[in-house]
Amino acid sequence: MTKSQSKKILIRSTILIFSFLLSFALVEGATRLFLVRDRLNLRPENAFHFNQNAFNHALLSNYYSNCSWLEAYRPSINFGYVYENEGPCALPYADVNGFQNMIPFPESKDKKKFSVLILGGSVAEALAMSSAGATSVLQREFDLRYRGPHGEPIAVYSGAIGGWAVPTQEMVLMTYMQNFDAIISIDGANELTRLRNPNNVGQLDSMPLVFRFDHTWLFGIEFALVKKMRTLRKIWPFTESYALAGLLSLLEAEAQKELYDRPNREGSISRTANLRVIPGQPNEDIIENNIQRYIRHAKNIHAMSRANGLLSLHIIQPITGIAKPLTEEEKPFEEYINRDLFRELERKTLTELKGQPTYSQVEIFANVHETIYADRVHPKFDGKGYGMMASDIVTKAAANWKLRPVR
Repeated sequence: MTKSQSKKILIRSTILIFSFLLSFALVEGATRLFLVRDRLNLRPENAFHFNQNAFNHALLSNYYSNCSWLEAYRPSINFGYVYENEGPCALPYADVNGFQNMIPFPESKDKKKFSVLILGGSVAEALAMSSAGATSVLQREFDLRYRGPHGEPIAVYSGAIGGWAVPTQEMVLMTYMQNFDAIISIDGANELTRLRNPNNVGQLDSMPLVFRFDHTWLFGIEFALVKKMRTLRKIWPFTESYALAGLLSLLEAEAQKELYDRPNREGSISRTANLRVIPGQPNEDIIENNIQRYIRHAKNIHAMSRANGLLSLHIIQPITGIAKPLTEEEKPFEEYINRDLFRELERKTLTELKGQPTYSQVEIFANVHETIYADRVHPKFDGKGYGMMASDIVTKAAANWKLRPVR
């Protein structure tokens, strides 16, 4: 290569690098000026999470360097998906069954302890999971106040995973009920999501059974870009870039959409929760069918528990925008909630389950004027919301299960 050719390559490389840096600076400036002008007090990775599942973000985003949060899951033939418990992208405290428990499920009922299985989605999981060397919120509340019906210690286990909805709770119960003494199902929010989207409400809980390829779950251009960009985000100055964080947030949203849409396109495993959805059926009828399915869910978990010698408790969880006076921080979440639908679900369920241990926590934050919620469903991890929920749940469990107070 001649000196002239070397000089041309150097000049072209310099122009290319300068053009990239100038373009990146312009995009970054425009992003800060027009898109996140009022959110520059937040870290770039949080600035675009206007409607994000705060639970999954808080739970998963800090564990990985080269892994996408999507790789924290693995397909399950029974439940759709559970947490990955092996490999570089496994959650640190995912047990062999795919739930977040520092101690695996008991293999059978243990007379030396009173074992309680928690069912539901992400709010139930947040209350029940034990991770990072800490016991769960519910476990701490039980330890502080009660012991089992015969004076034995109470052990809480998570059988819940974010995103789950009816009928997954029932399927987990049927799979593991011989191992436990009692169950608590905490749900309602994910079922409301199905009520708000009646065109998709026939598939109450579906997730693809996909092929594993190169140790990843999803594949395709969106997933590949998510992995590459998450790696790039670890390198300065990209760690401080709002533009890159915004693009990554968009790609992650597309990857998540792919996760949920694939069953409809490819005929993968899907559960319809015993619903009969007729093409052309009015939305009102579909919504009513699903409310009735939720009521059957509540009845089912109590009936299955009684038939197998378990104690049961069912909690309709609180959500933002209903009952609680909202702070300025919480008001943006209100638009995602349909109060009338949720109140209808709550009212009909409590009416049908009168006399059985089904309760609503919808009013639990009615007199709380400080910020509780991190998004439309999840209380803040560093707030008092989960603690208030746990205290109320333990009180109701004690009243129904004849637990012995700690002396």
